[in-house]
Parts: sequence; C-alpha cells; structure tokens
Amino acid sequence: MKGIRIQNKCMSTKSYLKQEDKNYIQSAIEKRQEVVFSCNGLNHEEKEKFKEVLQVFLTECKRENMFAYLSYCLLELLDNANRANVKRIYFKKNNLDITNPSDYQKGMVGFKQAIINPENVLQNLKSNELTVKLLLSVNDDILLQVSNNTKITEVELNRINEKIEKTKNYTSLEDAVYDIDETEGCGLGLISIILMLKKISRNTKSLFFNLTENETVATIKIPTNNFTQLEEI
Repeated sequence: MKGIRIQNKCMSTKSYLKQEDKNYIQSAIEKRQEVVFSCNGLNHEEKEKFKEVLQVFLTECKRENMFAYLSYCLLELLDNANRANVKRIYFKKNNLDITNPSDYQKGMVGFKQAIINPENVLQNLKSNELTVKLLLSVNDDILLQVSNNTKITEVELNRINEKIEKTKNYTSLEDAVYDIDETEGCGLGLISIILMLKKISRNTKSLFFNLTENETVATIKIPTNNFTQLEEI
C-alpha cells in the first residue's frame, strides 16, 4: 500500500503464548466459539502477545495471508483503546469533565504529555481496573473486536464516524493529508486501517464502532466469501 510500510514478518521466534493458550484458541475455533484475551495495560510484551493470538487464530482459520494486514490494524486499534483509557485517567486526575466541551478542549491541550512515563501509565491503568480486550471469532465472517472499558463521548464518536465516511473515498494516504485530525494525537490511525482493509475485502463497511453500557467497541468484520486477492507487503 502506498504510504504505509509494513514488515512482512509473521512473528519473532520468541513465543508470548503458553501452550494452553494456543490449545484454547484451537479448541474455540473448532467449536465456533469466541477467542478472548485482555490486559490492564498495553506494553510491548502485551502487544506481541495479542499479535501472536491473531497469528494462531488466522493460521487455524487457514487465513495466514491476512496476518500482515490485520496485525497492522490490530495494533492501531489496541493503541487507540489504551489511549482512551489513559485519557480518562488524565481527565479524572485533573478534575475535568470529559463530556463538557470547555473541559474537553482544555484537557486535550495537556493530554499528550500524560503518556510520557509508560510505567506510571501502566500502574494507573491497573489501579483503575481499566482494560483492553481482544475478541476473535469466525463463522460466515471473520470478526476482530478491540474494546476498552471506558465509553467515548458523543463528540468523539461523531469524529470517528466522520473520519470513516471521508476515508471511504480515499485510495492512498496522500488523499487524506488535508483531512488529518491531530486532536487525539493519532490522526493517521483510522485512515490507515480503512485503507488497509480495502486491500482485504470489497466490503466498504469493514470497520465500525459502537458503545455498550460500559465499553467502546471497535469491530472489523470481513465476510469469508468476500476476500480480495492479497498483495505481498
């Protein structure tokens, strides 16, 4: 894909999963059950573990050729979910109401500085019981969901949906250069995901977001009979 560089490597030789984890994934797929893994804080080891979960899942589904594409999307969604949890902690500590437009604007000015100390961030996420969860399943569709147990605001959800709609007309990152929203510090993230998904499926609605009572859920849904011929990347 033009403008996005991805290393075409399956995984490092080091395994971040126990054999019982791999057995759990294999058994869940055989029984057409959901595969679920979660963590309280997203560090390098947790990211590699989630990637390996995806790799084992796709291998069992005989879709190994999707790994480079979907692992890229997965890491972007994991970072976004973790960032949303960190943001809630930041607003809470600074006595800011994230649903108040004035407080939101004020908080976002200093939020990017809140993730400078990774260890401090990780400890805060654990103490506040904020989690990031990955759910995978396969039936008529391959489903990849990343959720975090804080709800985004209506303003944030509208911004995401607007960005998704705009990106449907893009063919490369160059098309999006004037529409990048750096408010959250991740302007290219969603754009890159949608462009990547266009390489996998002809379905233009492969990525969508929704809210539950306590969670924000990002879903990638790809019909198993609607794959395109994948390029080497």
